Amino acid sequence: MMTGSYDPLFVILSVVIAALASYAALDLAGRVRSAEGSTRLGWLAGGATVMGLGIWSMHFVGMLALRLSIPIWYDALLILASAIAAVVGCAIAFFVFNRATVKPWLVVVASIFMGLAIAAMHYTGMAGMRMNGHIFYNSVIVGASIAVAIAFSLAALAFTRNLVDRGSEKRLWIRKTGAAILLGSAVSGMHYTGLAAATFTRGAPGWKPTDDLVLGTFQLGLVVAVISVALLVVALFATQFERWTIATRSKF
Repeated sequence: MMTGSYDPLFVILSVVIAALASYAALDLAGRVRSAEGSTRLGWLAGGATVMGLGIWSMHFVGMLALRLSIPIWYDALLILASAIAAVVGCAIAFFVFNRATVKPWLVVVASIFMGLAIAAMHYTGMAGMRMNGHIFYNSVIVGASIAVAIAFSLAALAFTRNLVDRGSEKRLWIRKTGAAILLGSAVSGMHYTGLAAATFTRGAPGWKPTDDLVLGTFQLGLVVAVISVALLVVALFATQFERWTIATRSKF
């Protein structure tokens, strides 16, 4: 069995990305609620994409934070599949969550989709790891990681729905920040609980990576982190610009 460690910088970056992605998604959720027609669909797609890619980025940076005694490569197709799983799951959750009337059981349904999207993204990404070794999972901890994702998603979405219904209440950003921390905790908690479920053992000597694999490096992690943060900042700027545009038009 191989013992691993975590790069503290990447761990911190992964948590920051998760919280920032959650805040951006919650901000976009408010725009979805107030928009109509094609504009509503645009904000809905944008929110699902931002949240999905945000939690995928957190996951990938979190995986690159893992340090083993052997190099780790990644299957590009499975990594792409994990990103798609995150976006699709978040799109379903956003669609259910942003209905005009949402009963408690619909919030639960949205939370289950969100939690399962996080889990599918995580374990699909883990399946894309390639190394001179093997991965074994503790089924109890795997189940716990999925439960963590759903439970935190439920708390965050319930809190967020309350925020969306309140509209333009003063200091709303404080409550929104709290909800983002909860949802970010769902993503981060599931990821690191899922990694704790994995046991790594050495493989047979002579294994060599194929040409379609990408080596996990410190530089790759920094590139993903920087691009992710930049995209999330752009998404937040877009929502603020749209609010400013509406406010300016209303004055005239």
